[in-house]
Amino acid sequence: MELTRITAALTLAAALLPAAAGARTAGARTAGASPLEGVYRVAWTATELTAAGATRQYVHSSCPSRCLLTMTLRAGHVRIHGGPPPDYRATYATTGNAVSFVAGHYILVARWSLSGRTLRLHVTKATDPGDGIIFGAKPWTKIG
Repeated sequence: MELTRITAALTLAAALLPAAAGARTAGARTAGASPLEGVYRVAWTATELTAAGATRQYVHSSCPSRCLLTMTLRAGHVRIHGGPPPDYRATYATTGNAVSFVAGHYILVARWSLSGRTLRLHVTKATDPGDGIIFGAKPWTKIG
């Protein structure tokens, strides 16, 4: 997963979820916060990513040995920290149990479920298949 691609991947999804994009992006949201808002963490090793189906090239560029990813979701903006520098920023929109992450022409769309502190993303579309794995093959833990 090139986090740059995720950052770039998290604007086209707005087109897939038009109601959410208009209603729940920064500046446009006036109602309550999305239930997804918070800080989440997931850890991966290169071996785990490879076993989950990521290509060697993806693993080499995104998580060459071990990575601890922290994803902060606030007011329609997402920040991902812990991959190759720098931090990556994108936007997100929700509608029901669907979420889209968009950055430039890169997208990731998923159904989400949150149980206690465990967030599961069931990725249905990702510009890069490796992103679908790194975001959806393991649960994220809410830490804040």
